[in-house]
Amino acid sequence: MAHPIQLYINTFLIGNPVSPPQLVATSGFNGNTMVYGKDPNLPATDNFYVGIKNLEFVSTAVSANTAFTLLDWSVSQATQITNVWFNMPDYSQHTGIAMPEGGSGTMMGNLLFTGGLYGINMNNQQYLIKDTTFNGCNTGIYISHVFDLVVQNVTFENCGTGIDGKFLEIGR
Repeated sequence: MAHPIQLYINTFLIGNPVSPPQLVATSGFNGNTMVYGKDPNLPATDNFYVGIKNLEFVSTAVSANTAFTLLDWSVSQATQITNVWFNMPDYSQHTGIAMPEGGSGTMMGNLLFTGGLYGINMNNQQYLIKDTTFNGCNTGIYISHVFDLVVQNVTFENCGTGIDGKFLEIGR
């Protein structure tokens, strides 16, 4: 694909769970974000009912030196990403999932992030990240802002940093 995909409220991208289709950014991709999960007509905290399941996002053809985001996930309640792979070039400036406009998202699970600068660049109110693997990311989860975050059964392999949350107060 050479142009971004724009999602709207009540949009679900669902692939075959046995053989997930790939969304591949070409080397001449026009833009710096592959998929915009946020409906541009509403603020992030009003973006409900958006889901992505059973897909693979691939940015390996985009220059590793280019700041590139596979999924802008500035969304809120009743949203989920399940069984999705994010395949980025090693040692690149790519980010799997970013939330540049914040939001108040909910469930992320059964994810695989390979390569890239950040697996998830989190700037959101609340999230559950479950059954997820980060492999070869410079930083698995970078947190610039979060109110509540539950991380359960998450694995970091060959990552420089697992979770970078310098200003976090962690409790039980």
